[in-house]
Amino acid sequence: MITVDELKPQDLAPIEAVLKQWVRDGVTGEVIEPEIKEVMQRLSGSLRHEPEFKDYLYLVARDEGGKAIGVMGIRPLTDKRLLPLAETQHPAEFINAYIDTAWRGQGVGGKLLRTRLAKAKELGYTEVLIVSGSRYSKSGWPFHTAKYGEPIATFKDYFGPGSTAKVWCKNLD
Repeated sequence: MITVDELKPQDLAPIEAVLKQWVRDGVTGEVIEPEIKEVMQRLSGSLRHEPEFKDYLYLVARDEGGKAIGVMGIRPLTDKRLLPLAETQHPAEFINAYIDTAWRGQGVGGKLLRTRLAKAKELGYTEVLIVSGSRYSKSGWPFHTAKYGEPIATFKDYFGPGSTAKVWCKNLD
């Protein structure tokens, strides 16, 4: 049985292993270590309530043995590129959604998503925006489209030159 709750220190190593499955160069397939380090700093910083990450919340899916097999985060929407897309007063951004590839298609992402939506609403957010880059066009994009409908915007070069990012929105009222 899969459980979902907040990030704990013992989740960091298994989550880093999951990140290494996904955070890869789209052409070479090589792991992008600086990006993984950045995500791990956010995760660790949120656990330590560092000022920069104090409003970040990460939820973790765990297998029956308690091992972290997926993660999804929430933070206040502050990105100036996304703010014009928000339609309510208290928008959030969903960030860092990764599921162990061995668990794909088994409902882990859906369970994490439902928990994350409920938590966002509990935290007083009125809508969520999700941004996903072209690296995830065959995984994240179909998942987000199935859950939220068609993207509301597309950005060129959002995650760097040559990248494309799609944006989805979900009203929580």
